Amino acid sequence: MFQENFLMAENLFSIILPLSENDNEKDVKNTLKSLLGQYFKDIEILIIKVNIPEEIKSILDSQEDERIKYFEAEDISSAKNIGVENASGKYLYFADTKGSLIRRSFRTLAAAIGEEEFDIITFGALIYDKETELENPDFNYNPSFFSEKNNVVSHNDEELKKNFYNLDYPIECRLFKKDFIVKNNLSFDVGISDDLRFWYNCLLCVDKLTFLPEWLYRVCKETLVLKTKITDKNSQEFFDALGNLEKDVKAKTDDEQIIKDLYTYKIKLVRSAFDPSLQNFSTETKKIITTNINKIKTSLSVSEGTSLNNEIFFNTIEQQQKQIDKSDITFVISVRDRSYNQLKNTVELLLNNNNSDTEVILITDDYENIFEFGNKNNETRIKFSYANKGEYGTFKNTAIKLAKKNYIYFLNSGDIVSEDIFKTLQGYTNGYDLTIFSNAECPEKFKTLKENFTEKKNGLFIENLFDFLSNDNTSQNFLFKTDFLKRNKLSFTNNIFLSDAEFFIKFFSCRPRIQFGSDNKIIEKTKLKSPEKLKLIYYENLSKITRITQKFLEKNNSFKGFKTLFNSYKLLLLAYPLEFGLIDDNKVEQYKSYVLSEFDFSNNDVLNFALKCLPALTTD
Repeated sequence: MFQENFLMAENLFSIILPLSENDNEKDVKNTLKSLLGQYFKDIEILIIKVNIPEEIKSILDSQEDERIKYFEAEDISSAKNIGVENASGKYLYFADTKGSLIRRSFRTLAAAIGEEEFDIITFGALIYDKETELENPDFNYNPSFFSEKNNVVSHNDEELKKNFYNLDYPIECRLFKKDFIVKNNLSFDVGISDDLRFWYNCLLCVDKLTFLPEWLYRVCKETLVLKTKITDKNSQEFFDALGNLEKDVKAKTDDEQIIKDLYTYKIKLVRSAFDPSLQNFSTETKKIITTNINKIKTSLSVSEGTSLNNEIFFNTIEQQQKQIDKSDITFVISVRDRSYNQLKNTVELLLNNNNSDTEVILITDDYENIFEFGNKNNETRIKFSYANKGEYGTFKNTAIKLAKKNYIYFLNSGDIVSEDIFKTLQGYTNGYDLTIFSNAECPEKFKTLKENFTEKKNGLFIENLFDFLSNDNTSQNFLFKTDFLKRNKLSFTNNIFLSDAEFFIKFFSCRPRIQFGSDNKIIEKTKLKSPEKLKLIYYENLSKITRITQKFLEKNNSFKGFKTLFNSYKLLLLAYPLEFGLIDDNKVEQYKSYVLSEFDFSNNDVLNFALKCLPALTTD
């Protein structure tokens, strides 16, 4: 129990509360009630008004509590700085109207301070759901390196450095010593994300930081996700804030861990800022996809009066054909990396059936080395062909022309295949033009698609199919009938982003007969650098959003916020290669600097630079 005279200490806490036109009457009333109703009475409340409307002025005019002091500022960031300058309390608390403090908060904080001289005290929050009002105590704000034995850390502690960016909880869950802020010349930048730079500058120089395992702040989950809406007007401020944060970190510390983790943290911030808007944008995306579906319907000459409701069915009349085809398969291996040991294992496994039902075509831009590899195997069932770097479609088109077997299956040289791959595939060489197999990475989507197919009497729900193809699948999930590809003159383009998408649209317009294969894994593991893996990252995101952008802007050139969404999405996409280790080692720093510090939304320089830095993309 703390001493009573400590409870009555003068000027221990100053509460800084900026109010602006973005606040509403209800929230302001609740916030004032929360602050004025604190059990600990010896506080001062500094209200800084920023262009507040008349309704809020009336609320403030009705307040008669002498502990309230009023100031004015031009913006929220300046308001906080004015609050720091004029506060008389030893400790400062930055409040807002989006959440509230429980009534015992400052009494609890006063007891925690005791005779200590903490620079910063952090505490937890009670997070509640907007609809149910149910609370969910969230202790994510309690870093694991805090313990009963050592509940105080400084900027020099190794554990703090390792967890530096895990302390990004709301400023309303922190109490700051005023002398600490003044001594280190800390202040809030004008603009959005002002708390961000302020907080990490605090961490870079803090000597005594402690965590109080108490839930003192109550806030709505939806509000906590994003307090400031990112728009076309302020998006540049957001990215400027990230750039300033990077400059501060590099100027104030040479710790490799903190600098290294900064990149990942910045990407996390971009996602959290833009994901809500992108979710809203998904509705517009679906409209575009529906338009494309209608175009495909037209190309298929669907008869008048047929009620499809955006569904296209294949095999609705024909029953499964008896197995009349010869069970032979052409395996096409695109050698896009230099995993020759794995390639040797794969080829040996594919040819191990020891009969003429199999042939292997190796397509490469490294013809000399691969040819030598083939000669060493002394195998007549291996064919070779050449494709220039970057000719993604040529790899597959060349193979289609060379294929002599009835079925064709595409692989990459780095793929680890199942030992019974030939047996599994051979079980579906029964006359269908396409057999779709499960991918170990998305079994649930395969299951859902397969169920839809069965429910529609061997029909295909086209939206689900495109979702399946674009999101989680690679070309190793499909067994094609060779004659169908040749007869319809189907081919792939060399644009890695659009090649598969365009191919499958043309493929379906030819009315293929489709079936589903087994759930057995035929590919144990796919190397991350394969173009199919990159397609999962790039086709699904950059390609789709680019095409949607072009179509959408033609019809809705006044759509608010679209430019911001599109640019933020591009930035995220350009960040993926670093996250997955796809950049050449000697280009990583240059890539980081270019993408994150000099990102120019007005042209395609960044995209072009990304392609140059991604050999896995430009060679496939």
